[in-house]
Amino acid sequence: MEWGFDAVLLNTAVSRAVDPVLMAKAFSIAVESGRLGFLAGPISAQELAVPSTPDLGKLFSSEAPRFSAERL
Repeated sequence: MEWGFDAVLLNTAVSRAVDPVLMAKAFSIAVESGRLGFLAGPISAQELAVPSTPDLGKLFSSEAPRFSAERL
């Protein structure tokens, strides 16, 4: 849709799925989500990289608590 297409051809994906109705619904939601993302618009362009989340008060990876598989 982003490239200007008017439709999505997906017969084989739906017709050969174990649950064709559910697969058709999944594609419907995917197309609708793409359209909503397009309508929401992109973020503004910037000349330099700017973090979207500030680092203040956050743990760095070297300070993060370690978890072992034994504790899980």
